[in-house]
Amino acid sequence: MSVENDEEPSNAEPAKTPTLKKVSAYQALKRNLSEEELTSPGTLKLMLNDIDRLNEEIEKLEKFRDQFYACDKDRAILTEKLNTNTAKEILYSVTITLGAILIGVGPSIWVLSSIYGVIDVLSGIVLLIGGFASKFRK
Repeated sequence: MSVENDEEPSNAEPAKTPTLKKVSAYQALKRNLSEEELTSPGTLKLMLNDIDRLNEEIEKLEKFRDQFYACDKDRAILTEKLNTNTAKEILYSVTITLGAILIGVGPSIWVLSSIYGVIDVLSGIVLLIGGFASKFRK
């Protein structure tokens, strides 16, 4: 019996994804024009056409840029609200937990020393009230 090795060879190169390039029929014209060719009406019309097309594209992209900044600002605001809510939830959980623990341990401490038992229970009640206040305060 032979065991096949399922591992990839270590010297394998990652697969290259084909890139699509937009090729213009006028690509060679853009750079290889003499002064005489630049002054011809056909060349000027082609260049004016490209300028118009690029101006339209700029207008479209400016709209996307404005939308991007608006969405980015909204995302930042929502992220900050989420962080604030998370901090409030942590505060609420910690104070409720500590208050419940102190109240639960209170009777055991009260047996040992009544003053420490009272302080313990009162501290637990204060923490519970503070926790509920932090949760329901807007």
